[in-house]
Amino acid sequence: MAVIKCKICGGDLLLDAESNVAECEYCGTRQTAPTADNEKKLNLFARANRLRANNEFDKAAGVYESIVADFPEEAEAYWGLILCKYGIEYVDDPATGKKIPTCHRTSFDSVMDDPNFELVMENADPIARRVYRGEAKQIEELRKGIIEVSSHEEPYDIFICYKETDESGQRTLDSVMAQDVYDMLTENGYRVFFSRVSLEDKLGVEYEPYIFAALNSAKIMLAFGTDYAYYNAVWVKNEWSRFLQLIARGEKKTLIPCYKNLDAYDMPKEFAKLQAQDMGKIGAMQDLLRGIQKILPREDKKTAVSRQTKTLQFTASGPTVENLVRRGFYFLEENNWDSARGYFNRVLDINVENPDAYIGLMLAEKQAISLEKYVNVISNCYREGRPIKQQACAPDNVRVSEITAKYAIGRYLTEKEIKKTLAFDLSYPAREPDVKRDKARLMEKLTSDRYYCRARQYQTEQTRQTLDRAEEQLAAACDRRISAARREDEIEREKVISAYRAFLDQTEEAVAKKSKAVYAELESIYNSACKKLKYAVTAQEYRDAARAFSPIVDYKDSEEKIRVCGAIAEDVERSAKKAAQEAELRAARAAKKRAARETRVTVWLVIVGVVAFLQMYILTAIVLPASRYHAAEKLLARGKNLEAAATFAALGNYRDSAQRKESIPVLFGELEQDGNTRNGKEPIEWIVLAKRGDRALLVSKYVLDCQPYNAAEKGVTWQTCSLREQLNGTFLKSAFSLTERSRIVSTAVSPDRNPAFTTNPGGQTTDKIFLLSLEEIEKYFKSDTDRRGKATEYAVSIGVNVQGKNRYSWWWLRSPGEDQSHAVYIYSTGSISSTGNGVNTSNGGVRPAMWVSLNP
Repeated sequence: MAVIKCKICGGDLLLDAESNVAECEYCGTRQTAPTADNEKKLNLFARANRLRANNEFDKAAGVYESIVADFPEEAEAYWGLILCKYGIEYVDDPATGKKIPTCHRTSFDSVMDDPNFELVMENADPIARRVYRGEAKQIEELRKGIIEVSSHEEPYDIFICYKETDESGQRTLDSVMAQDVYDMLTENGYRVFFSRVSLEDKLGVEYEPYIFAALNSAKIMLAFGTDYAYYNAVWVKNEWSRFLQLIARGEKKTLIPCYKNLDAYDMPKEFAKLQAQDMGKIGAMQDLLRGIQKILPREDKKTAVSRQTKTLQFTASGPTVENLVRRGFYFLEENNWDSARGYFNRVLDINVENPDAYIGLMLAEKQAISLEKYVNVISNCYREGRPIKQQACAPDNVRVSEITAKYAIGRYLTEKEIKKTLAFDLSYPAREPDVKRDKARLMEKLTSDRYYCRARQYQTEQTRQTLDRAEEQLAAACDRRISAARREDEIEREKVISAYRAFLDQTEEAVAKKSKAVYAELESIYNSACKKLKYAVTAQEYRDAARAFSPIVDYKDSEEKIRVCGAIAEDVERSAKKAAQEAELRAARAAKKRAARETRVTVWLVIVGVVAFLQMYILTAIVLPASRYHAAEKLLARGKNLEAAATFAALGNYRDSAQRKESIPVLFGELEQDGNTRNGKEPIEWIVLAKRGDRALLVSKYVLDCQPYNAAEKGVTWQTCSLREQLNGTFLKSAFSLTERSRIVSTAVSPDRNPAFTTNPGGQTTDKIFLLSLEEIEKYFKSDTDRRGKATEYAVSIGVNVQGKNRYSWWWLRSPGEDQSHAVYIYSTGSISSTGNGVNTSNGGVRPAMWVSLNP
């Protein structure tokens, strides 16, 4: 068994060597885990998960990369790279109490399209693959939500990166210095993202959408730092490392490190090739402003911002018109008509003549009608340049763009088929006889191909269907336009012929590609079946190998291998049957020998067993109890009454242990008992009921107080009654010192039921002071005489009900009576009232109980 950490809560996961999915017993999350087959790999995973849990995503990604280098088939390592790329942290959901992901590194790239996710799916087993896909969908929804919020944010010119507070929670010098620069830049007309100001109205919401929008729109980042640790703080590094990644992808952005009281060599190594600004120099603010103005001139900046506000095209990765169109078509695919209309209307607000938006609005209005039905309409509009005002109320001069055509048609056709569809009107032949001649030539070539079995049949059938459709379409086009084509000049004629030849080449290539795919599938099935045959041992495994060859019986030597598998399976079965018979004979002979040997040994075992029993009896019934009895006497001689009484209680009926236990006065705590407040409190005397390990269960010897079970007459349980609150509050503080309270153990008090009734006893509680239950009374008190409780003078003075000259009083138990408005009690005679008394009865006695540590 290998022990690794839960990647969500950090708890231990116990995994078998062949298991890749487990459920964490701490957070209850069903999750994937690495294959537990290598100690080095598990140590690397533990380190990577620890770094990721601390939000050090770049360092964690480096460790995952090293795992991938050594173990390229480990799906969990590729999944770790995805979690680092999107900055996934698992936090508690206050609504459900479960762990949910939150994203700290949003990207425009879909999780499902990430290359690492493809490697996860390729290397994971089927069960783990479902878990990975479920987590990926959850992260993808989170990513889309962040992008949706961020798309409504206006672009920024400059992003200020800094650490706000130090370890003691005080504001850093970096924050003060950054605010001075922020004030200077805003006065000069720049729009600056400074989290202290820009996020102050975002309390109670996620910051990531606004940070993401600012990072992607800003042209300049100013990274402030006065300490090496501040530059490498988790969230500071998260911002400047993401900005550097955008620069590495080719975006025109600039990062300027701004340091003070810091050696330039102590800055992050990623800043080594960047021109930094020393803010400790005289005139540093003016130098910084002048450098920014060279990158973003004020006049050009204002023009750019105005243009960007109108077109929403502020960065290559920002919400351009094309991106808005794509989002609209995505929502159409998901049947989210309202969101689609919203995106297309945003496009028309930017460009009223955008044809893609009108097409999208037309499809959104049709709702249940799929895009497939409108492929011909859209492609015809695009090819012939006809106005689409009739379909979408667009201006007369609007034409559908190639982008819209590809997004509409591309959901159902391949890229080559898109091109073929969009340009089909040019794909007619110059002479009608060319169609049949080219078809015959192509059929002859493809039917003599090198591929086998079904591949040959498949490609022939598919080719025939494809060319039949092509012949019908081209012949129809020929009838309509052959005469006109012959009258056209030679240049146009050559265009027509070239287009037709290109169509034939594409058809040949597409059919050959499908044939190769079928051949590859056959080869894959054949290799898999051969592998099963190679590793087969049992008859069933040989039969499984034969079944694996059955679908491709005409391929290569599959038929021969099926025959061989059947023959070997029969031989293996015969050999196994013969071996089983021989093993049965050997077992019978061995059983006879064993029986004779066991007969001789049995007598000795009986003798040894009797001796061992006598030894164990002497040890457990005589030696150990005697030793513990003498130990209790020593404790009593040393004045440790509580410990001695507990030891006698643990001995039960050994010798006079029961009498010795009751005769020892156990004093613990002080409380007013004689009714005379002038002479102070008197020590409380207790009875030891039981001992468990280093703890003893005590109950007061006398009835100490007079209280109702609950102040109001209503249905309650021990969990909700007022007496429990009084015992663990006022009584605990007034009767025991701080040292004594430290010895009283907080105990899980069980809600014991009343066997005579079906009353709900409530839930379990954790108390220091409690009342005994009906079950505990019957366990620890053997007779009515033992259960009688004598009241103190103080209890009598405050109204407890007593009987006779010995002042025996009835006293409460915590178990419920016939209903929740009654609680069980002990009569003054010591008998039990299972029906109970009304919970608000005020003259009942109280005998507190508690567990006390025997180790002061």
